[in-house]
Amino acid sequence: MTSRLMLLVPSGRFALPPTPDVLELMDDTDFGAAWTEVAGPHAYYDAGRTYIAAVRGNDNPNDISVWAYVHATTAIEGPVLLRDALDGGATTTPDSHLGPAVIVLPSGKIVAAYCGHQASTMFLKVSDGVSGATWHTDGFSPPISLTPTAGTYTYPCLAYTSANNRVWLFYRYLDGGNTGIARARSDDGGLTWFGGTKMFQTTDSLTYFAFASNGVDRVDFAVTDGPPDQVGGYGLWHFYMDETGDVFRSDGTEITPFTYPLATTDLTEIVATSGGDRYPYSMSYTADERPVIAVQSKAAGTVHIGEYRWDGAAWDAHTIDTSSPISGSILSVGGGAHDWNNANRFVSAKMVTGSLEMMLYTSSNDGVSWTGTQLTSPGTGPNSPVYVANAGGGLAFLWFGELFDSDDFDCTLEGLA
Repeated sequence: MTSRLMLLVPSGRFALPPTPDVLELMDDTDFGAAWTEVAGPHAYYDAGRTYIAAVRGNDNPNDISVWAYVHATTAIEGPVLLRDALDGGATTTPDSHLGPAVIVLPSGKIVAAYCGHQASTMFLKVSDGVSGATWHTDGFSPPISLTPTAGTYTYPCLAYTSANNRVWLFYRYLDGGNTGIARARSDDGGLTWFGGTKMFQTTDSLTYFAFASNGVDRVDFAVTDGPPDQVGGYGLWHFYMDETGDVFRSDGTEITPFTYPLATTDLTEIVATSGGDRYPYSMSYTADERPVIAVQSKAAGTVHIGEYRWDGAAWDAHTIDTSSPISGSILSVGGGAHDWNNANRFVSAKMVTGSLEMMLYTSSNDGVSWTGTQLTSPGTGPNSPVYVANAGGGLAFLWFGELFDSDDFDCTLEGLA
């Protein structure tokens, strides 16, 4: 049952606040694309446009594309095709794990990063022009190919730190029996890349992570030591990096002396491995620049939808809601995300009377308690919500109209201010 706040109107009667309007930005013919929650950002606002990067689905399998939503007119520009059929050879089955990342630099240049699913090469493109009315006709640079570290790569992420005018590329690597997070950097707006460094590593099964950057001098990471189906559970840790590449525990203690790659023992533990079940779907920041992590459980049974919020001394665990899983084989409800500009707004899918629906949650006490409002109508099956990084212009969240399978998707694109 969805709960809503009751408001007293001048007549003395109670009235429900209006449900926020869900925007259908593109139908399945115009969009037909997807991403996974691990890479990012998938959407970035700049100067009246929100740039959206995704991998296309069944009609254009594994095409890497970028669109722009024009806020003043609600028009869609694009798609601009960055790469045709990126998939390591099999072009008939789309794979949402190929979802690209996109950011806009202060210069107005648009940078996109993409790679295959456990592929041997990372690719980047930089726009020839700047963001604005002609970005989609000005074109992009030829692909810049990178092999910054040993192993194979998945889930490219992009960040910018204005303190040193540096662009950062992060990704998951798999190298023999090791898996972790690596980074590379560019000091010329994404055209030249240096310093492939394995930052974090575990010998367990595949690690997963969420990240966010304040755009100035900090990048935060929430990492696991294994996948959600790891026998015995999986743990959750946090660390952050400053603009120089130095790394710190949650309390600001520099991790030094150290040898890259870092181990879980170097980081701040949030959830212990033994019996752990808190998967990090996204990260952002509170109004006073404290990191907040959106998590869900992914084991059998009731799905926990929640967050961890750093209070300056410890990670406070908050339950936002609970849900039944999508099915016996999909033991989640597709992730959640905080508003980039307001960590007291949160979206997540939830099973409502047997139907997957998108919910908006709000908090008036820094995440301690939440009120939920159902946004979508029964049967629409929304999934994979993400925040708009650097959000502005009245678009805070994006999600797919329907996505139940990572290799079968022709989705609409929906959003919320």
